[in-house]
Amino acid sequence: VFESAVAALFKVKRERLGVMDIEVKASMFEVQGDTVRDLLLPSVSSNASSGPRVSITIGGKLDGLSEKVVDTDKKAVALLRLGFSNRSPPHPNPPSHQVFRLTVTSTPRGPSDSSMHAGVGGLTLVLL
Repeated sequence: VFESAVAALFKVKRERLGVMDIEVKASMFEVQGDTVRDLLLPSVSSNASSGPRVSITIGGKLDGLSEKVVDTDKKAVALLRLGFSNRSPPHPNPPSHQVFRLTVTSTPRGPSDSSMHAGVGGLTLVLL
């Protein structure tokens, strides 16, 4: 299902290539207890649980979370697989949850047109 949704997103991006500038960024993180880790950065040791930490600010913004620009559905799925490979080993207490997010930013090209608006949207996959 996820790969179909990503393929559909990039199909729309290709269809609007001439009229919109569309940028897609991917991020993936893991939440385990009160710890949030960036899964798109390599861990600093062979122990995956000691990988790069992310802090949560007021309003829920994740400071320090890496975002990778992706231009094809295949690259987005490859980043998802990279994040999976960087997950912590399974622990029942507390369990970990992974979140993969694609953020889409669109900006109209050329002269301003009232039917075209800049926007931000996204696609989020949460693995419980």
